[in-house]
Amino acid sequence: MVNNRLGGYALAIDGDLDVLALGELLVHLIATRVGTLADTPGFTREPGGAAANVATGVARLGRRAAVLGLVGDDPFGRYLVRALSGYGVETRYIGVHPRGHTPVAFVSRSELDHTPDEPGAAADADAAPGAAQFVFYREGGADQLWSPATVPEAAVQRARIVVGSGVALARALPRAALHAGFALAADAGALVAFDVNWWPGLWQNPERARDFYHALLPQVDILKLSSAELIMLTGGAASSEVSRLDALLHAWVGRLVAGRQRPLLVALTRGPAGCTYGLWRPGRRSMEVTHLAACDVAVKDRTGAGDAFFAGLLVAVLDRLAPATNSSPVTGDPQSAIRNPQSALDLSRLSLADVAVCFTWANASGALATTRQGAIAGLPARSNVLRLIKGQRTP
Repeated sequence: MVNNRLGGYALAIDGDLDVLALGELLVHLIATRVGTLADTPGFTREPGGAAANVATGVARLGRRAAVLGLVGDDPFGRYLVRALSGYGVETRYIGVHPRGHTPVAFVSRSELDHTPDEPGAAADADAAPGAAQFVFYREGGADQLWSPATVPEAAVQRARIVVGSGVALARALPRAALHAGFALAADAGALVAFDVNWWPGLWQNPERARDFYHALLPQVDILKLSSAELIMLTGGAASSEVSRLDALLHAWVGRLVAGRQRPLLVALTRGPAGCTYGLWRPGRRSMEVTHLAACDVAVKDRTGAGDAFFAGLLVAVLDRLAPATNSSPVTGDPQSAIRNPQSALDLSRLSLADVAVCFTWANASGALATTRQGAIAGLPARSNVLRLIKGQRTP
């Protein structure tokens, strides 16, 4: 039996949730010194997992966020709940599994520019020389025991956006839980956001991954994927050429939206090369894509930059479609040009200019996350994102 509360640490937030993040929760133990894990003298701990990162990123940007998942009945589980509560994330939907332990990932530090947000290349520590090394201890972890029975309908019904990650697809129980959560979200009228988050080393049968992803994608309204993940999902040949990636994205999205009746917002992250994005609308045969260059910042660590990007995108969409406050006078803030706001989120209400602002916001959020070490520590505040956007626009 799973407890739905971890006594004393749940952060009560009244009213609707802006974002409910579903999925894996773990502790990152980050090396205190640059070098290999074998040579580091010690580690610092930080909350980890896509659900924790995205929810914390949303909270840092001023929106109400909660996490739904499982931790173990152990000191690391209690630490995670305390830490997330301290960042302003609602934790009442974090369950405690009596048999599963809280998973841990050891993370090295590197002086070289690296991007774990291109997981097809970086998930294998030997695949990218100089990149951060991740060593996961997940067998018997509570995250792999997450099941549909631990996804309360009441939690999903509170959320405007429900977000999940492809890590949950790697095992049967969390895969079923993610499907259940997304189905409940669709029934409740919430938007469904999904990060492909492909880590082949976490899969027992990586060759089956593509089928599991495509079984889930029809439920998704906001999709984030990397260039490596696009190649994995399409079976295409690896290429960094913009024109070839564009053609691959166009053809794949065309197949993905066949028979679809609602919009699809797509973000293709390309690390230091920026991002490619588009909004497909029902009735159109293809999706026009736009390229946005990366922000000019001093990069220290790309770990978690993709989660920061996604959090920024979700907050920008919320600010355009469901503002939390009155319009902001600050140029560049997604709240500054809201027209006829409504409580329901409808992506078809986004103009091309709206979408451009949303991705400018996402790009800035992801860029700022690279200027500090650590996935959580680098997550930016709203004021910092606005400052960067304003600076990027200054001649």
